[in-house]
Amino acid sequence: MRIQNSLSANEIETRAVTSSTLLIPLYLLDYFTLRVRYFKGIGRYFEYLIMTYSRQLARYKIDPASRKWKKKYQDPGLDLQIRNFKPNPELWEEFRHIAFAYGLAMCRLFVVLLELEYSLWLQAGSP
Repeated sequence: MRIQNSLSANEIETRAVTSSTLLIPLYLLDYFTLRVRYFKGIGRYFEYLIMTYSRQLARYKIDPASRKWKKKYQDPGLDLQIRNFKPNPELWEEFRHIAFAYGLAMCRLFVVLLELEYSLWLQAGSP
């Protein structure tokens, strides 16, 4: 897998794996939990979402880009639930770049991907 970013693969691999935080809206928590169980961990589910959806949001006619000068964070009143995990540093770096390109906070982009997958599941008659 070739990922374009500001650091070399060697620099990323030598970084210590640190804990990262996702903020999941309460209305998506049951679905998120179901998928995390299926993938046997948040890290694996995170990787799946990035590989499956984040590189091709335009294909799904989604443009989450913020038109403002400031990053778009999640809307208030979502009763956000904290979930910590240790992502693959290389994937986390790629995710950071994608979020930056759209002008979104990383947690907001994760929710965009989660909502996309959830809506596709509902259209297919699952879960």
